[in-house]
Amino acid sequence: MSTRQQLVSEIGEFGLIDRVNTDMIADGLHVVKGIGDDCAVVRTADENSFQLFTTDMLVESVHFTTLMKDEDVGYKAIICSVSDIAAMGGTPQNCLISLGIPGTLEVDRIERLYLGMKQACRQYAINIIGGDTVRSPKEIIINVAMTGIVNSNKIVYRSGAGVGDLVLVSGSLGLSSIGLRLLQKNIIPTPDSEAFFIKHCRPQARVELGQKLAEHGATAMNDISDGLASELNEIAVSSLAGILIDEQLIPVAKISLAIQSLLDKSPTQYALYGGEDYELVFTMSRANYTLLDQTTRAAITVIGEVTDKFSGVRMQTDAGQIIELKSRGYNHFCD
Repeated sequence: MSTRQQLVSEIGEFGLIDRVNTDMIADGLHVVKGIGDDCAVVRTADENSFQLFTTDMLVESVHFTTLMKDEDVGYKAIICSVSDIAAMGGTPQNCLISLGIPGTLEVDRIERLYLGMKQACRQYAINIIGGDTVRSPKEIIINVAMTGIVNSNKIVYRSGAGVGDLVLVSGSLGLSSIGLRLLQKNIIPTPDSEAFFIKHCRPQARVELGQKLAEHGATAMNDISDGLASELNEIAVSSLAGILIDEQLIPVAKISLAIQSLLDKSPTQYALYGGEDYELVFTMSRANYTLLDQTTRAAITVIGEVTDKFSGVRMQTDAGQIIELKSRGYNHFCD
């Protein structure tokens, strides 16, 4: 009797990574960090700096649809990788862009994709130095591979959170996923809703803030691409720590009553599980937090602390209950 083979959809994106993540490094002399963080980290000839490597793939109908302008899709494709480098405290430098495109696609659409990518690269002083183009059977596939540089003494991993550290986030959370919801409902941008569309279609990567936090002793950091709950769990697992946050402290989007009526979840749920905000979530000692300048402190919010044992991620709700926060952000292959 044949044994039924397990399906990728049954173990999900992260389960699949765990299954194949063995015997990856053939020569570890130059590898500081492989799989398991926002970027891979490699030694350079300069002992004071590390090279950062990251890559992101966007597939039409999975990561974007024709609801978004092609130039916004291109712009966002670059920001995904820039944000990974920001989460390590680094500076993006160069990228390679590979496209899978159907032969029936209008050339004008590719030009608009590249217009957006070039706009993002100019904003962050990134060079486009090559790539590849292949035929895709049906839909557009975009892959961006990016390098960056970081001070070897200032790099921030996910794994450094310590007992008693504060847990903090930058910006307001949930705007991007609310923007997506409004796009799906064909809502026309208004002064009340424009910020949500901008956050979804033209997000900003927190490069300068990531560098400043690294310089001032951030102990662990992650960018919020898959939702706050997912990113907190990655820090907790990597740091072998527990995290407790307060729902009342999460900086959520301010929503008018008209927009609220169009949504299927609370603002907090969008912040926890929506993703694509590309803000930073990080940990830092209380002492180092008090040393941050006023401008930096105005851009971030304390939402909790690292607890004394590994207990996953928990949240004190508005009602005073302590609940577990699981990684329910976007996970490929799991519906």
